[in-house]
Amino acid sequence: MIVNSIFEYDSFHFFCNNNLVYQNTKLQSNIDTLLNLPLVVNRTKGGKYDSVCGTVLTSVGNEESDIVYMPGAEDLVTWITEKILETSPTAKSLEYKRSWVNKMFKYSQGLVHAHVHPDYKLPPVDFVAIFYLQVPEHGSDLIFVRDGEFNTLYLDYTETDRVHIKCSTGDLVVHSPYAYHAVSQHNSTIPRICLVFEGMFVG
Repeated sequence: MIVNSIFEYDSFHFFCNNNLVYQNTKLQSNIDTLLNLPLVVNRTKGGKYDSVCGTVLTSVGNEESDIVYMPGAEDLVTWITEKILETSPTAKSLEYKRSWVNKMFKYSQGLVHAHVHPDYKLPPVDFVAIFYLQVPEHGSDLIFVRDGEFNTLYLDYTETDRVHIKCSTGDLVVHSPYAYHAVSQHNSTIPRICLVFEGMFVG
């Protein structure tokens, strides 16, 4: 585990060195099926808190988007759960609230956002976990920004007010839901695919 203190919050970086945990045909097939649902393919930008910018398939907000119980994801979710619990030594267990898939295509990016806001109608969460299922060369960075504002571009912030995290296939990043972050422009013709989890610590 690598711990990075970035602005007000810590982020935790793990790497899964057993690719059999996340590279299996059942998981890939079910992710493809999810991303091909009409509700995903025909999704429109969902208001001022939607961070999608460019050509992105995302299952966020879709009732069928529950990666935790997706066939083929069992070993991966077990590993992710173990790692998330390492970030909170006092927690006895955790409860996932939402999970979804993001698939970014060339020239897309993610606008600055956080996972909590006073206007949110969703229950608060304790953590956000991002697992990087596929990150090609010239793929996007995860970027934390200081004093962020929703729906701004990461390039709106000075270099001293942003920290770029270079992620690779098999990486897991766990961070505070209050940490403002963005995703840099994706410059590969091969999509970038990540799984996102929100949840609460128990105990």
